[in-house]
Amino acid sequence: MKIIFQIILFSLALLMPCCKNKEVKLSQEEIVRQSIVRQNIEWLNNANVINDGLQAIKKDSIYFVGVIGYGLIVPGVRDYRARYKNKVPVKPINGTGDFIRTDDDKKINYLATEYALQFNAIILANLEK
Repeated sequence: MKIIFQIILFSLALLMPCCKNKEVKLSQEEIVRQSIVRQNIEWLNNANVINDGLQAIKKDSIYFVGVIGYGLIVPGVRDYRARYKNKVPVKPINGTGDFIRTDDDKKINYLATEYALQFNAIILANLEK
């Protein structure tokens, strides 16, 4: 039994160097996706959601902001499909999604949802006037 254990340890020791330095190559599509996510995180961190909402109203460009999950989510608009689907378009924030690969994916989903909640509240208040 001791010899079998030593053989297994020796085999693992031989395999470790080849596995240790393996880098994961990202596809060009994934590199572009991650770049979009980072750009939109920066945009969301610097966005003035109140100004953005008021500007949309001023320009008579009424829309909701959405987040992509399993499907399209319109944060803060509980009855979107029943009341607004055919009246108010939704602009999803690029880079959001339900497949979380990196910490940036978590971050953009959080920031986008917070932004959308505030933006959509401004639009809803205007629609309900």
